[in-house]
Amino acid sequence: MTLDKLSLDEMVQGIESVDEKWEDLLCHHNAEKIWADAVKRRESLNAFCSLAARWPAIVHQYKKLKSFTKKSTNAPQISLCGT
Repeated sequence: MTLDKLSLDEMVQGIESVDEKWEDLLCHHNAEKIWADAVKRRESLNAFCSLAARWPAIVHQYKKLKSFTKKSTNAPQISLCGT
């Protein structure tokens, strides 16, 4: 089995997942980094969802900007936290 982003996201959220995925993660030589990256991705998604729920118009403008920048260059990294 592969450790894709969706599977890792489910694991971070505590959603029922297949035992083999946990075994794959624990046996992977870079397990700590993979897990830390998955947690960081989930935290970022949670922050974005919170922003979207409070200010949908801002998120709509962000999506338009991101779509425009994808067509011309790599999209800029925007952080919702102070880090």
